[in-house]
Amino acid sequence: RNELVKWLIDHGADVKSRDNNAIVQASEHGNLDLVKYLVSKGADITAQENASAYCASEHERYEVVQYLYEQGADLNGIANKDVMMKYLLDHCDIKYTISPYK
Repeated sequence: RNELVKWLIDHGADVKSRDNNAIVQASEHGNLDLVKYLVSKGADITAQENASAYCASEHERYEVVQYLYEQGADLNGIANKDVMMKYLLDHCDIKYTISPYK
């Protein structure tokens, strides 16, 4: 599948067609190699309100979420904050605890 997508893009297919749907689908399916390729070809990782990172986190594709974050995806811009919070709690070191109560 990756080879077909790469061939299409290398032969003129627009990586950003259909509102960057290719990178959203690759992210959702956890295809990190294809996500990296699409980013290298100009795919917009923030399209559709950060749908790539949202779909990756919703389907527990945390390597993809990490890569998208490293490439500048706005994890705060994801519509479903619960999904992103689960990712952060499961995969990140917590350095500070903030409590509104004393």
